[in-house]
Amino acid sequence: MKILSEFNLVNPTVEALKSLDGPATNEQIREVVICGIVLPDGELERRNSNGTGLEIDYRLAWARTVLKTLGVIRSSGRGQWELTEKGRRWQPVEPPEIRKLYHQKRAPETGENSEMAHKAVGETATISESAAAEEAAWRRLGLEQFAAGYSPANAVN
Repeated sequence: MKILSEFNLVNPTVEALKSLDGPATNEQIREVVICGIVLPDGELERRNSNGTGLEIDYRLAWARTVLKTLGVIRSSGRGQWELTEKGRRWQPVEPPEIRKLYHQKRAPETGENSEMAHKAVGETATISESAAAEEAAWRRLGLEQFAAGYSPANAVN
């Protein structure tokens, strides 16, 4: 059986930070998470695909990346994390929806400000889809203008 994906580890990571009640290290978060989930025998010792570490640590690091991208946690120092206000209000969300939220946040032109993207933290959309489309059009125009005016001869070394 495969280890849980990073999206399956998001809710347990938030719950671990809530239970630790303040900034927590990667190791503290790991210990609380693995105590609260069920894994098949041997999964905690399984190496990641490139052999540089444990798969559970790799997946937990990605779960923290997802949470940071969503604005649920922030770094409070090297290897330390704490909940943001959004994180303190976080209610468990199904992993497929977390995946959608993450990918929407990573690609603003596809609707990071949609109502669904704010469902997990109880916010409502503040920018309409038409405003997001207009912003994307301006970005494309800027890139096109930049590309049209670029010449290697004009580059500054």
